[in-house]
Amino acid sequence: MITMLPTKGTPVTPITNPTLWYQWYGIVKEDAPQLCDQFIENTCAKMEVTVDYFYEEFLPPPYSTFV
Repeated sequence: MITMLPTKGTPVTPITNPTLWYQWYGIVKEDAPQLCDQFIENTCAKMEVTVDYFYEEFLPPPYSTFV
């Protein structure tokens, strides 16, 4: 399946484009785990939510390895 890239003005979040965001998250988690916290923090900033809320609502347990 081909996932379309978002337009320049559209932030990619689990709400705006869940398929693409979770694909990116999986890649970061596997290939660059040291960037995972920053990736999540950037997503939270785009969504204007706290990191704690984001973990509870959008990431399945066990996510504690990234906190």
